[in-house]
Amino acid sequence: MADSMQTFLNKHVEKIILAAAIVVFVVALTVFVAMRGTIFGDQDQVRLQVEGLVKGLVEARKAPGLDKALAPDERAALGIDEAPPTGEEYVKQRDTLPPAWDAKVDKWAEPKAERPQRDIVHPEVPAIVGVADLQVFQGRGTTAEPVANAVFKLEKPALADIVWAGVVGRLDLTAQRDAYIKAHDPLDPNGILISNLEVQRCELKPDGTWSEWNTVKPALASAVAAKWPKMPANPRDKATVGAWYLACKTLQADIRRMPLHALVGKDKQGQTADMLTDAVSHVEQPEMKRPPETPPPAAAAPAAGAPPAPETPPPAPAAPATGKESPWATALPTAPPQPTTSAQPVEAAAAPKHVIATLWAYDTTVEPGKTYQYRMRASLISPIYSVGDVRDDKARWTLEFTGPWSAPSREVTIPNLVEFFFVGMAGGDKVNLELHRWILSQWVIQPSVQSNLGAPVAYLKRQKLTIPGAKAAAGSKESMTAEAINVDLNPQVLLVDVLRAFPYVPEGATRVIRTNVLIFADARGQLDRRTDWDDKNASRAAKVEREGGPAALPPPGTKGPTPQAPKPPKPRPTTPRK
Repeated sequence: MADSMQTFLNKHVEKIILAAAIVVFVVALTVFVAMRGTIFGDQDQVRLQVEGLVKGLVEARKAPGLDKALAPDERAALGIDEAPPTGEEYVKQRDTLPPAWDAKVDKWAEPKAERPQRDIVHPEVPAIVGVADLQVFQGRGTTAEPVANAVFKLEKPALADIVWAGVVGRLDLTAQRDAYIKAHDPLDPNGILISNLEVQRCELKPDGTWSEWNTVKPALASAVAAKWPKMPANPRDKATVGAWYLACKTLQADIRRMPLHALVGKDKQGQTADMLTDAVSHVEQPEMKRPPETPPPAAAAPAAGAPPAPETPPPAPAAPATGKESPWATALPTAPPQPTTSAQPVEAAAAPKHVIATLWAYDTTVEPGKTYQYRMRASLISPIYSVGDVRDDKARWTLEFTGPWSAPSREVTIPNLVEFFFVGMAGGDKVNLELHRWILSQWVIQPSVQSNLGAPVAYLKRQKLTIPGAKAAAGSKESMTAEAINVDLNPQVLLVDVLRAFPYVPEGATRVIRTNVLIFADARGQLDRRTDWDDKNASRAAKVEREGGPAALPPPGTKGPTPQAPKPPKPRPTTPRK
């Protein structure tokens, strides 16, 4: 054994010495490269030293007798016959193997593990349902709240007359829930919260065309306006956003049904949203989960002697939480489910109730005698706010999403504050008019005012008025009376002409009568006509209704009397609105 070892060493001694020299060189070169940044600051000097070391190694490999000790394949594997690299080439190649060595390395890649297939839902921006079925109404009232656009103000006590147009729409919350489910799963369990209502109107112009749509700020009671939710300036400030969210949740009923200024009296012929939809005390929500699937048909009873049916497997365990629940999950705690016992009968799941929200708003910036159309849209609090896997970063930090504008409502005409009746001729070119003025929720009537043709009607009357909603003294049933007030009874019309003894068949009559016809221009410049026959009957009916004093408001939470349907307006030529 010792002789064999000695023979092997004698035969390969040169190879062993060469291998040891290469190892020592590689170690020295590695230490040199690692410390080159510290020892040598000049890169040119480093390259010169590397070239010197490499040249010395090549000279060592060409020592006498070394060519005979190595076979050709061994010389190629060691790279002895290759030209020495320059300093720049060495820097580029120091992290790679020579091509001859790299060709011998096995190309092995770790096989990819097969992952189970599963559906990954990325929340998208949900579609917002539009408001539909718009209804409009109008009215006049008196309030004790300070309002900027009052048509009449009394200083002591502080009272203001206002006119309004109202709009009521419907929002399908069940359809909105389905839109949430389509865009986001799991669904926000806290329901659908409305953060804002927007209203726009257009006005009928004297030439029969419509103006452009203009945004209207809905009127609000002062108590509600003081605590109205204010949109956070920074949507990424979660503390401020959380306070805004809770304010929207608290005022959800007021946001959906914007309350009008508190009234102390109103016109009996006017309407409010309470008359159309009743008052609201809570906000209903649809069932915030997927609608139940149609159950399969019941299996027929097994025939006699048939083998028993296999037992139904137990239900699969509930999926674990994904960590992508709504950020509002802690804001609206829900009641825990009631445990069921085996003794309780299992009832079939009923279909979820279809829930529709009623939305309303008032516009108190209207002017008496003008005609308007309205449209409405709603904004909903985002159900994907700050959710981590939302693709669109802008949508992720959006606080609310706004729906489309509704279709335009029908026309609504605001009643005038002064009404006039043509009650006959006063001799010559003078006509006799009866004037009615609505002020402080009551009617001031002047039975006879003579006016000349071709001139506007103007009349001022000084009269004491009853203060609505106030008592003269404790225990007294009579209302307080204000000091004498100058009441303006200008109907804003221009008398044009009179057709005397015109043949006319009154409505419901069968014979022709002779009556006077007054032709006048209204505040919009439109020509119209009236007969003294019809106006005398209308004035008598109006006095019977209006001389009873101011109209009392219905008790809270109840419907007021349904007013008579107004007569359809006369058709007027209009051009299509853009």
